[in-house]
Amino acid sequence: MLASSIQTVSLSVAASTQPESESLVDVIFASTTCPALTSLSIDRADFDDAYDRPWPKEIVQDFLSRSSCRLTTLSIKSIPLSDSDLIDTLARLPSLLHLTIDDTCVSYNHSPITSYLVQSLHAFRYNGKSLTPSVLVPKLQSLSLVSSGASKGFSDTDLVEVVASRQYPGGYTYDSETMKSFLRSVVLQFPDRDISEEVYVPLKRLEKAGLRVVVIALGRILI
Repeated sequence: MLASSIQTVSLSVAASTQPESESLVDVIFASTTCPALTSLSIDRADFDDAYDRPWPKEIVQDFLSRSSCRLTTLSIKSIPLSDSDLIDTLARLPSLLHLTIDDTCVSYNHSPITSYLVQSLHAFRYNGKSLTPSVLVPKLQSLSLVSSGASKGFSDTDLVEVVASRQYPGGYTYDSETMKSFLRSVVLQFPDRDISEEVYVPLKRLEKAGLRVVVIALGRILI
């Protein structure tokens, strides 16, 4: 079905009493084409029910390819998803401006917020000789992460370096046409673990360059 005028899609999924049946996500992505889509949100309808359906990687890939849409906003909350599948999805969204990932109520083995994801968002790669630009979501302007206890032990220092890399700090002199915009807003929430405020102090300094930074741990606002 061609939905040529739809710009926003918000899906709230629930656990099925019949595991073999198709999920709402599968049906929507497999049966529609949305060339005008700019915003996609997927979350869980009921946190009391276990939701463990696998991410429909191929169906999502086909949907994005078929729609050829310029998605600018992606939000995935409380949905089991591997880091590699999320990275693969992001690689198909060069127009993305706003990214929200929340792994609340997702088991440890199914959280996409890992060291691999964090490092993949770095603006540059070191190839052994020099820095080269990364092509993953090059236009990203806002990043929101809610990392619960399910997250697989990524480094807070790595996360700080990722944010700094997208602000073109003085240490990076690579003149790249790939990166089209600065990161303007970062919201990081850690509801189930305490963190050292000192680790995130460098982000506060970046506020002078126009970056909005919010860091919350155990309900306490650090920045």
